[in-house]
Amino acid sequence: MSKLKVLYAALAAGAVPWGIVFLWTIGPGLSGDYSLTEENYLKFLRGAFIGSFGHVLFLGVPMGIFLIRRKWLRWWIFAIAGFVAASIPIGIYTWPYWYAGISTHSSPSINEAAVGTFVDGGLTAAAWWSWIGNMRFIGSFGVVGAVSGYAILWVFDDSDE
Repeated sequence: MSKLKVLYAALAAGAVPWGIVFLWTIGPGLSGDYSLTEENYLKFLRGAFIGSFGHVLFLGVPMGIFLIRRKWLRWWIFAIAGFVAASIPIGIYTWPYWYAGISTHSSPSINEAAVGTFVDGGLTAAAWWSWIGNMRFIGSFGVVGAVSGYAILWVFDDSDE
């Protein structure tokens, strides 16, 4: 497998999720209104660009090379690897126990009612569900990126070499 094809796959794996975020932010965006200023849009998109390509460079490419060398070239294996590559950093960054000492509770909204996430020094189900939700959301971008990278590898198949 050529290095150039792996480079194209890595570029696709970073560009497609970032493109989705870009298209999402030029519309109503996450909040359903146009609450972000133009400067904040650019900061958000810059952060998404760095995050997307950072995940690909530091986690996705090594996983992809490992999968290619093992000859595990199935789309669903790449999808699982993409989910894992995207979920690991956000899972570590948002690990609920990192923030246990900041306050006695946090309050994610469930049906617009505040719900305690720390009770008697332990995490509630709402805290764990919020953490899993963050990982699923970011992991879905990893799946999209990995499958788009796999598509590049599949389209430019050079198995006859």
